[in-house]
Amino acid sequence: MKRTILLTLIITFLSLQGHSQSEPKLFYFGAGIGFGFFNPADVNTIIENNYSGAQEEFGFYNIIMYYVLNAKGSFFFSKYTELQLEVEGAFAPKFISVANTGETDFYSFNRFTPALKFNLHIPAGKRLSVYFGPGINWSTLKFNNADGNDLKGNCLGFSGQAGVMLRFSKWAIEPFITVNFIKDKNEDLIGMGYIYTNPDLSYTGVQIGNTFFF
Repeated sequence: MKRTILLTLIITFLSLQGHSQSEPKLFYFGAGIGFGFFNPADVNTIIENNYSGAQEEFGFYNIIMYYVLNAKGSFFFSKYTELQLEVEGAFAPKFISVANTGETDFYSFNRFTPALKFNLHIPAGKRLSVYFGPGINWSTLKFNNADGNDLKGNCLGFSGQAGVMLRFSKWAIEPFITVNFIKDKNEDLIGMGYIYTNPDLSYTGVQIGNTFFF
């Protein structure tokens, strides 16, 4: 009788352990990478004006693409609702070769963005869900101008994101697409004979990425 009770307890414990290990966690921490496309019109105008007297031989002056690194903490209130805290850094470098001097000018338009996002998940399988939701963020923006007249700004921004999440007991993977609405104005900039009145520092655009959670 004692052996039967002991065996029953062992089997029950192992089954509970197996069940708990198969259930997705409520909290995940992760890091990811991505890239995005945008059109910072006023920033690109400043770059173009810096070379207004030069002949463009190859490529173009505009910054149109950026690269992203992020860290995220994800808390699930249920399998349908998720609150996500994110810290993101975006980098948009640009090298322009000056033919008559043989030098290369370097520009970069970067941002640092803490964000809070809320996602609604729609189950598409035992471990897979499709999600979408809004987000709010605060961005610190900086445009490094080759002539030394840098631009800086801070602004409140918004986002909308959608993606899929594959969740396991100890880790998860999340490919996503995000639309960001981030724009700030800056004080007048004087550079190389040009005066720019309140140029916009815009990081509005679309980005694609992937986050690995553990």
